[in-house]
Amino acid sequence: MTLLYMMFWLCQPVFVGETVTALFKQYILLKTFASVMYAFCIYMLLEVLGVDLAIVFGLITFLFNFVPEVGTIAAMLLPVPVILFD
Repeated sequence: MTLLYMMFWLCQPVFVGETVTALFKQYILLKTFASVMYAFCIYMLLEVLGVDLAIVFGLITFLFNFVPEVGTIAAMLLPVPVILFD
């Protein structure tokens, strides 16, 4: 839902000034870069630990990192049952 909302505002921006638009685009770009790096680190950690679904949990971590407050915690807790029961 957040991604849909973000894409709507990026495609049909309301004029609020050049600086706000540029700052918002820069924020989204940096947030995406940080999410990719965090997801890659999680993927590498799970791969080294030998978790079967490391790539899936890496992708879930990337997506959940965009959810404020609870996304990162949820992405951290999702692989725990797989690690414990493997």
